[in-house]
Amino acid sequence: MTIKVGFLALLDDVAAIAKLAAAQVDDIAAHAAKAGGVRDRYNRASLATRALLAIWNAHAATPAPTLASALAGNAERTDHLRRWLPAQGHDQFSQADLARRLDHFVRENARVPRALAAFESADATALGELARASQEDADWLLGNQVPRTRELVRAAIVTGARAASSFGAGFGGSAWALTDAGPDEAERLLAAWRRAYLRACPDMAGAEGFVTGAEAGLSRR
Repeated sequence: MTIKVGFLALLDDVAAIAKLAAAQVDDIAAHAAKAGGVRDRYNRASLATRALLAIWNAHAATPAPTLASALAGNAERTDHLRRWLPAQGHDQFSQADLARRLDHFVRENARVPRALAAFESADATALGELARASQEDADWLLGNQVPRTRELVRAAIVTGARAASSFGAGFGGSAWALTDAGPDEAERLLAAWRRAYLRACPDMAGAEGFVTGAEAGLSRR
């Protein structure tokens, strides 16, 4: 499995990370399939969302096309669905499996507007906390992290990144990190991040990374 260091973004790079966060809203991963040895685990995490939607549609007065539209960010609707989770589970999922997937879905989606607001105000501290919470929930609730993705994020933070998280479908992949430093310092931070990562994962000598900032057309003034 190849894991790349990913990218280190400047603080004004709104499009790259906000786009990744927004993709969580409709959980479009539920309609995808991942090739390779982790496909079954990936699909299991994805199919749990479909199971939650099926339970909603079996009980709600009005069926919904997606889990996001069913819940609509409404705590009362989420509570209804939580009460409807069958004690015997649903298909291949236990009640506990479904509860964890629901918790992750709700918590991650709630971070999207907060992340957008943090980007608009260039609040690196808030972005760091949101990224930390997102990474933690991906690990403990979604269960799609592996030792190397955990190390990518840890190495970014200890070398000075203001925020960092893995991204993609999970069970491998890349990580992003955020800095409010200028381009030259960002390059130095990227090099330090790579060195820290390789000290922990010396077999990953082919890991690569790059620094990026927002294009002029993607910046809000």
